[in-house]
Order: sequence, then C-alpha cells, then structure tokens
Amino acid sequence: MATEKNILKKWFENFKKPTQEQFWAWLDSYWHKDEKIPIENIEGLDDVFNDVATKSEFQNLETEVERQLTNIPRTGIQHSAVISLTANVPTAFTLPENTYFYGLDVLGNANVTIGTNKREPNDLGEINSSENSILELGLTKVSKVWFKSNTDVSVQPIVYVK
Repeated sequence: MATEKNILKKWFENFKKPTQEQFWAWLDSYWHKDEKIPIENIEGLDDVFNDVATKSEFQNLETEVERQLTNIPRTGIQHSAVISLTANVPTAFTLPENTYFYGLDVLGNANVTIGTNKREPNDLGEINSSENSILELGLTKVSKVWFKSNTDVSVQPIVYVK
C-alpha cells in the first residue's frame, strides 16, 4: 500500500529517525526495478493503444499494399544510371520529372541506407547486400533520395516512369 509523499517526507526530515515500519512503508510505496508493474497500473496506456492499428487492420492494409504493388505495370519500371557511393558519405539522387522512386539495385557487397534526409538517410529503407541485391520499396513520390553505404559500392536506383 502506498503512503502519501508528504507523509513520507515528514518521516525523513532533518534530525528525525524513522522507525522500521516507516522505512518499510517508504519502500513499499515505490516500484522496485525487479518488480513487474501491472499493466492496469500504467496511466494513459489505453489511450496509447486506441491509436494503434489492430492486427486485422494491419493485415488489411498489408494486403491492399501488396495488391497495389502487383498492379504496377512492369513496363514503367526502369533502372537509372549507376551511382558510385563512397563509404559513409551521403550521396544524392535527383529523380527525373514524372517518376517515382521504386527501389535500389546494389551492385556489390554493402549495407546501404536509403532516405529523404541527407544527415541520416534511413527513413525509406535499408539493404544489407552480401551479393548483388535489389530492394523494392514500392512507389515513393519524392524529388531527391539520399544513399549512404558502409563501404565503397555502386548502386543503381530503380524508378517508375508514369
């Protein structure tokens, strides 16, 4: 049972000596790191979960995304020019007009992050390539994409031309 803070503070004022019972009451008023906090004791957790998709909602969204990706005419997907990446140096790729960024073909062994932010280009995806690999991200409407690799490697952006 928790003891109110103002009562606890009075027990531990200068020149006072708390009793054993008061000390135990103080210990019992707080969660120990080794104790599991019951989920019903976490205030506001229900509100957090109200904003989260249910499993079936997520599965429906995943199915819809897969359906849309399979309906992309493959004739519109094209490889762009090869870009050489220097290890740990963000490199920009500006998309031609009327195109969508679709994915990346890594022409070697590298861990490449992809994003819209120069400082930390990782918000669109990451590919860890031990051999030549292609990462298909789906259609993303952006004007510029940044790549960053852990080693020198060549990559070939894949775009969808409308």
